[in-house]
Amino acid sequence: MEEVKNKTQKSLLYFLLFLILIRPSLDIFNQKEIEISFWFFNFTLGVNIFLGGLVFLIGLLFLAKNLKVLQLTPLFYPIILFLGLSFASIFYFLDFSLSLKEFIRIAGIFLLYFLAHRLIENKKDWFLLLKIILASYLLPALFAVFQLVFGRGLVDEFGGFQRIYGTFSHPNPFAFYTFLIFGLIFSLLLVKDKELRLWPKEENNRIILGISAIILIFLLLATYSRSALACFFGFIFIFG
Repeated sequence: MEEVKNKTQKSLLYFLLFLILIRPSLDIFNQKEIEISFWFFNFTLGVNIFLGGLVFLIGLLFLAKNLKVLQLTPLFYPIILFLGLSFASIFYFLDFSLSLKEFIRIAGIFLLYFLAHRLIENKKDWFLLLKIILASYLLPALFAVFQLVFGRGLVDEFGGFQRIYGTFSHPNPFAFYTFLIFGLIFSLLLVKDKELRLWPKEENNRIILGISAIILIFLLLATYSRSALACFFGFIFIFG
């Protein structure tokens, strides 16, 4: 019975890692939405909403099934209280469908935290998650480089310059995802644990990570996202 449970949890972990891998590459398709009408509200369904709803349902079922164990998760009760208040707020907002989508999006993030805390059991799992996050940036980065080289970015309304956005629907979310990847790369440069190297030889590991960090800086600058750039320079000021 315990073996079956472990296999189920591993399968769920791999499925969630697959969603993490493809999610950034599908963001641009969120511009195409299908409108669904029910009795008293209209609901638009896009890629982001579908994936967020899928994670929400999986997380909710997992929470209900493993409630006793998940109660030991750090910040469990404050998160549950926050989600309860967020759910109650749906019913007094004017736009019910919009507030419902926002609740599912926010709740999905916290439920994903519970899932990760329970499903990731050792350093090997953490490193697999790290590699999946890094791999999820490859396709958006290729599109961003193409946009940068051939001037196919989003034209800024005020400055008239080209803002790259990769496979995202707007330069700003791409900029923050680029900043996240830069932070991970920067952290890997500081890690001395041999198990957390992407390549066997330490010198190759540092060279490739260093080149990747430089490319990420250029891509981040090319988004012209002021908030993401402020975070980046703050990060450099603190850790540089």
